[in-house]
Amino acid sequence: MMDNKKQDSVFDKIDLLEMTKHLEEQAHGYGRIDLVIEILRKIKFDQIIKDWCRENGKHEPDIPYEVIGLLMMANLMNGQEPLYNIFNAFTGKNNYDFKGTFGMDIPLEKLNDDRFGNFLDLIQEMNPRELFTQVMVRSMTTYGIKLTDINYDTTSKIMWGEYETPSGSQVSTIDIGFGHSKQKRSDKKQLKMFPEA
Repeated sequence: MMDNKKQDSVFDKIDLLEMTKHLEEQAHGYGRIDLVIEILRKIKFDQIIKDWCRENGKHEPDIPYEVIGLLMMANLMNGQEPLYNIFNAFTGKNNYDFKGTFGMDIPLEKLNDDRFGNFLDLIQEMNPRELFTQVMVRSMTTYGIKLTDINYDTTSKIMWGEYETPSGSQVSTIDIGFGHSKQKRSDKKQLKMFPEA
């Protein structure tokens, strides 16, 4: 057994506060991202996308659509970097461990707005309402959520410019118009969203 004098000298050399801070950064730096990804995997969000792509003959890109979907959702729930800057959600003192989470290395330069834009196009093709319904039903059955427990909260994002559908018409399934803005910009058009909890 070590005597007290010798033990004190060992602890004098170690800055415990600095060591604890370093361990917390390593352990929790991407904890929210991993939590979101694991919740989405548990409700099989990635599997829904993978199955739809296979059933509809979609080619598998170098980073599979289901991985892009998980990364996009994790970003939305953890800081909301814009698509052109989304790689910042996965950088820091230590870059995110893509290989540990997805079994593949993903160079940060491949996390660009074109890739995530293509994923959004895929979601539109899948029918977003159907995807939302599948995700909600799986969430409710997986976590035992009762219909009496659903709450809505609205938010709005300011928009400007022209919005045309691929056919060139101004009519779309997304309503972008004027109204009460939570960002206090009633002079701008807005997209209103209704997250469910």
